[in-house]
Amino acid sequence: MFEMVVPRRAYFLSASLLLPSRIEPVMRAAEVPFRRIQPADLLEIRAAGGILLLDLDIGVEEARAIIRQLRDDPAPVWRVCVIGSHVDREGLQAMREAGADRIVSRSHFVTHMQVIINELVMGCA
Repeated sequence: MFEMVVPRRAYFLSASLLLPSRIEPVMRAAEVPFRRIQPADLLEIRAAGGILLLDLDIGVEEARAIIRQLRDDPAPVWRVCVIGSHVDREGLQAMREAGADRIVSRSHFVTHMQVIINELVMGCA
């Protein structure tokens, strides 16, 4: 049986400057190269595959477009985890419909970051 392997690299797309500093040590401990990116960087990394942590602070429509762009070409394997406000139920639902692998509230992500990242790295999002 063929098992889908997630490339061991991770990217974070967000307007937040604080959250990457909290994510980076967890990724380093998991031995996963980690980089904060901007939407313009997607062209460069799209073919690489990996883990994308996508913060809804960039906007629901932009996030939806990014997920669709990554899902259009199934060749590179992407695990997409969307992080958003727990009160933005419509935005979180839109991310489910767009095909995100995992959707978590910001507070849940921060509290359970180690477990969530490990699950994404292992491919069981």
